[in-house]
Amino acid sequence: MKKYLMTSVAAIAFCGLFTSCTHEIGFEAQAQKNVIETYQKAFVTAFGQPDPENEWGFGESKAVSSRAVTRAKSDYADYKGSMQPVEWYQENGQWKTRPYTFPSDAASSNFLANVPSGVKSYAEVSGYGQSGYAKGTSYLDPSWKGDVNIWGSNNSGGTLYIKGNNDFSSRSFYVSPNTNVYLLEGATLKLRDDAASTIKFNLYMAPTAKLIAKGTTGRVKLDNTAKLYNHGDIECKSFEVNNTSLFYNCGTLTTSGEVFVANRQSVLVNDGTITSGTPERKTGRLVTAGSGRVQNNAEWTVYGETIINSNANIWVNNGHFTTENYTYTATSSSVINNCFLTVHENFCINIADSRGSFKIDSGGGVLTKNFYGGGDFVAKDNNGNNVTFQGGPFKVEMGSKALFKVTETAMMNALGSGIEENGYGFHGVGSDYAVLQAKNIVQTKEGHGNVAYGGKLYVSAETHFPQGYSGAYPYIHYQNGCSKNNIYAAGFNSGKPKITIPTTPCNPGFGDTPPDVSDPDVIRVICEDLSVTQNSDFDFNDVVFDVKLIENNSKVRITLRAAGGTLPLTVAGEEVHALFKEVNPNLGITTMSMINTENTGDKYTFIGCVPATFEVNNIWGSTVKEVAKNIPVLVYKLIGEEKVWVELECEKGKATAKVAVQDDYSWCDERTHINNKYTLEDMRGNEYPGFTMFVRGIVDADEWYRYRGPITDEMVREYTGQ
Repeated sequence: MKKYLMTSVAAIAFCGLFTSCTHEIGFEAQAQKNVIETYQKAFVTAFGQPDPENEWGFGESKAVSSRAVTRAKSDYADYKGSMQPVEWYQENGQWKTRPYTFPSDAASSNFLANVPSGVKSYAEVSGYGQSGYAKGTSYLDPSWKGDVNIWGSNNSGGTLYIKGNNDFSSRSFYVSPNTNVYLLEGATLKLRDDAASTIKFNLYMAPTAKLIAKGTTGRVKLDNTAKLYNHGDIECKSFEVNNTSLFYNCGTLTTSGEVFVANRQSVLVNDGTITSGTPERKTGRLVTAGSGRVQNNAEWTVYGETIINSNANIWVNNGHFTTENYTYTATSSSVINNCFLTVHENFCINIADSRGSFKIDSGGGVLTKNFYGGGDFVAKDNNGNNVTFQGGPFKVEMGSKALFKVTETAMMNALGSGIEENGYGFHGVGSDYAVLQAKNIVQTKEGHGNVAYGGKLYVSAETHFPQGYSGAYPYIHYQNGCSKNNIYAAGFNSGKPKITIPTTPCNPGFGDTPPDVSDPDVIRVICEDLSVTQNSDFDFNDVVFDVKLIENNSKVRITLRAAGGTLPLTVAGEEVHALFKEVNPNLGITTMSMINTENTGDKYTFIGCVPATFEVNNIWGSTVKEVAKNIPVLVYKLIGEEKVWVELECEKGKATAKVAVQDDYSWCDERTHINNKYTLEDMRGNEYPGFTMFVRGIVDADEWYRYRGPITDEMVREYTGQ
């Protein structure tokens, strides 16, 4: 590591730039001004006028609830499994199963920005009185101060469009079944308990719309075949889907209490973000009762209990589901983890018979602190009461390269006389091996078998209870080609099984090197060297470097990652090509070299170069963002017949040559426009240039390159100017 500054003379000498010309200060100042102005014009032509509040990532991080940076459904699509659930049905007095398909989101035409033309106000349609109307079409806005009453008829209701901020926390809001209600972009609807807990109409919530349950219970309840399609934000104390109703979430649902999916084939599908409870209080719950059906395709966090306790339950995870405790005590055929399940404390399972199992499809993963197979554990029922399990059947079936990882203790207590016939335990059922990994695997009771290991399964642990017998019954049963040679633990095989399961958004990984994760103490700076025109590539890779404060902020560590520019350029006084040459001495690097910006077939391109790191005294600020912004970056430009050093500028609200990102940002390949690398997609599948949206302040998160919030119609109009 280089810990001194290369002198200006040495830096310029490397570049072959000595000249006998002495520049007057006035000429250099004017030359720099001309270069900056030319660059700014090209920048504005390429991306548009910058938002006046844009600090280019060097300011405070911003977060807007409806534009939260979280993983989306698409992030898991390439990694998740594809196992499908089944449902029970009765035929000729016998129970059978058949494939079940979850419903899809409503058509995009239902999520509106404006009231359709020609629609009259609620006041006009109701005759300006308090009585309301049976059916018809109207719009509601804050100018209406009375109650709402749309009572419908047996087979049809009305249509209601809601815009603006509408507070019914102290007014009546009754809308009959068979009525369609459209909460427009930016609209807010606040409901008191009697209205929020009896939603029997169909509700379509556009992006940035809000539904807020006010009152003592603060419970939102869908009932009587109601359908709620949410692309906005819902805030409540608890949320219930009941009586064959449907909740399809593409936005956010935030509740301090439970999410309850009741009997009679009620359905909840999550393509957005659901959070119940808080990290401090752990009051959240997910309860699936009877034939309730749940599918998570994106992000769902339960700060509390997840409870699955009905034979008719369907629980499918295609995204990342996180919970404090996970309890499965039923015989459902459709408790399926196709992606990533994280359990902060205890994963508990006890099933009635061999028809039920917890299934992990190929590539899926479970990460839990402790595992209780059969018992002994105390679980919660639907009403929050304690239920004790002291051993019994359990089964976990795992596809190829699935991983069940227990960071502390896995307790195996099947203790069932049918363990040999039914294989209660862990089984690899794919064409390739799966892995059960734990720190310690123990038995708390001796019985007719604690666990069965079957199929293509490896068991990897620090300690594992030894084989033994209860009468004629072994503690460990081996089935379908699995044997003691598949166990790697003290007293069994040494080391770890020779299998690699890659770390993905769906799997914590086994035997591989985890990918780099963002270091919150590091800022990456990407730069343009002022040479672009409006028709140039704007790849922001002319120099890429990381900044970190060290030694109590008294020093700065700078790591040069890439240099796609072919002009002499310095960072904190160090010429970047010279430093890359110093740590890669045998490559023939010159100022004409493009370094670590991928191979373009150019003889001056170098890939796989070792990063160049140096440390300097901190004279630029007290925070890493302040320091990263103020580190001088200079480029040597030919102005007319003269050569001058020009400093890259980064000012709030003005065209910039420097942008701050996190250190997991993947910079552009050579001659790849930054808008082509980073595109954003709206709900209709249309793509928009991500960097342009960031420049104009349309996407207001500093993490614009990994933005996962909705691209709304309002944002599109802001982009198009229409």
